[in-house]
Amino acid sequence: MSWGQGELFPTANEAEIQRTKFLLGKYKEMTMLMQDFEKFEEELRQVAIDGEAARRIDQEDLHADKTANATILIEKQRWVYQRYQFYTHQLRRAFSLIQDDEAKRAVDYRFMQGYSPTRRRCCFSGMV
Repeated sequence: MSWGQGELFPTANEAEIQRTKFLLGKYKEMTMLMQDFEKFEEELRQVAIDGEAARRIDQEDLHADKTANATILIEKQRWVYQRYQFYTHQLRRAFSLIQDDEAKRAVDYRFMQGYSPTRRRCCFSGMV
């Protein structure tokens, strides 16, 4: 964001707008994966230890230590979860600041609830 002199709220540049659109498009998926992680973290940990996924994180090492790889896999899952928490929190904060009711409903329906643009047109036209 570029800060102008005396500017209370910065203006987003094109890269920031594109990044926000990308994250909005992933919002529903991120929240679903976060809920799954929260609900099944222990099971995910056990699968990582027991499963073949832990056997080869690095395709070069065919005889890797499963326990070490499972630990790395679990830590990667936790790191992704924490990043998703940060992104979704920021998106909810920004969403809460939208003052235009119609725009807020549109963003909620499309991104927060995750409906596709095609579905939105059907619902708003009364065809569903």
